[in-house]
Amino acid sequence: MVSVSGRFAKPNASKESGYLMIEQIHIKNFRCFRDLELGVLKRFNVLVGESGSGKTAFLEAIFMAAAANPEAYLRLRTWRGLGEIRLTGMRRSYESMFREIFFGFDKSEGASIRLRDSRTGQRSISINYRSGAQYSLPLRAGKSSAMVIDPLLFRWKVGDKVHDGSISIEDGKLNFVGFSDVYPIWLISPAAPENLAENFSELSKRQEHKQILEAIRGVFPWVCDLSLESIAGQLAICASLDGLSEKLPIGFVSGGIHKFLWILLAIASNPNGTVLIDEAENGLYFRSMQPMLESVVSFAELHNVQLFITTHSREFLDALAIAMEGRDEHFVLLRTQHKGAECQVHSSQGRSSLAALQQHLELR
Repeated sequence: MVSVSGRFAKPNASKESGYLMIEQIHIKNFRCFRDLELGVLKRFNVLVGESGSGKTAFLEAIFMAAAANPEAYLRLRTWRGLGEIRLTGMRRSYESMFREIFFGFDKSEGASIRLRDSRTGQRSISINYRSGAQYSLPLRAGKSSAMVIDPLLFRWKVGDKVHDGSISIEDGKLNFVGFSDVYPIWLISPAAPENLAENFSELSKRQEHKQILEAIRGVFPWVCDLSLESIAGQLAICASLDGLSEKLPIGFVSGGIHKFLWILLAIASNPNGTVLIDEAENGLYFRSMQPMLESVVSFAELHNVQLFITTHSREFLDALAIAMEGRDEHFVLLRTQHKGAECQVHSSQGRSSLAALQQHLELR
């Protein structure tokens, strides 16, 4: 229920006890991070920094540690714009899919990411080539020759349990083997698939979509209702608007409302988990940022969701400073920067970081 201030009711104690929060992270030899360790993460973590300084790579490191199948890395490649995989039958072709995993493209040491959280303890992933084992990489159909390659191993450790993931090549296709212990995490990226209709449908079945509508109406009161409709055989979330006789697909109403809805759905669909939001300001009009951010922050509190957000926008940071008032003990500002080929992350937390935002210091 939305109060006059736009904040949602606080979560009850039983929900809070199940809340999972990533508190520490250690990234080694992954992407642009040679050896990064952060010991204090909070419910609201905001990353700023120049383009190419590691903000998205930081989110992807969390995403990979939270995954349960090597296929997750292929999805990240696709979201980075690398498109469809076409193996040429050469060892170099196979290894080129994974070369950017390793810092400095050096695969000899492998890569590792370790998370420590408030509920499950420790979860980690190590990515290494295993020498001595043999995989056959078939050449074109009709050819009998094959090439021996070193398989890439993805090994997750969850508490005391170890789970091995594998990638095999059979009949010219990549096959992935993982396990079932998936971390409650959600990545919102400009290139990631949205699946809004499916997630809205799941919430609607449980009568939980009404919170989404209340949040949307709290910022955009001329949105009267949200519903799933079939358009040319495809389900889409449509909005009833004040003054219009027919519903419109939400994407045609407003890019900002579409982005706002995506974030709210991610939070509501992933209670007691973590939501990663890359380039959060995309599609948001600067005058709408403050009420939307206040609603998102309250929505995250309602559902006990931890947020990691990247941004380049000064207006977004100004709006964030207002949304974070009274929550400084739950806030960390993470600033990424280059040091040669390596990316580093420096953190400031609590009142000092919010004061820097409120004083309009250049932190991006």
